[in-house]
Amino acid sequence: GEDAGERSVKMEIEQNTELYRFAILMDAHGRRAINRVFGDAEETTGKAVAPTFLLYLLLDDGGCTVAEFCQACGEMLRGEGWTGYQAIQAAWEAIPVDCSQYLPDNLF
Repeated sequence: GEDAGERSVKMEIEQNTELYRFAILMDAHGRRAINRVFGDAEETTGKAVAPTFLLYLLLDDGGCTVAEFCQACGEMLRGEGWTGYQAIQAAWEAIPVDCSQYLPDNLF
């Protein structure tokens, strides 16, 4: 089904919560469900995030510049067809970077 991937990720995290720091999903509903699993677990610091968050980790570690980060996020959003309002909002959730000088208004 349409949400089979999210369900299998959720099931995996329910069974092995301690093994995961991040679960990467674009679907906001799926991320909320998995974040509830992480929140209910004892002694875990995991979080479900959008795919663009992986690029943020690279930026945060000094692996790229802000301009490179913003451009890569823009390419990911366009390349995957994640250009609707909700997808754009989800992509930037939890990312404390202002990309307004690097990307067109419709991508942030």
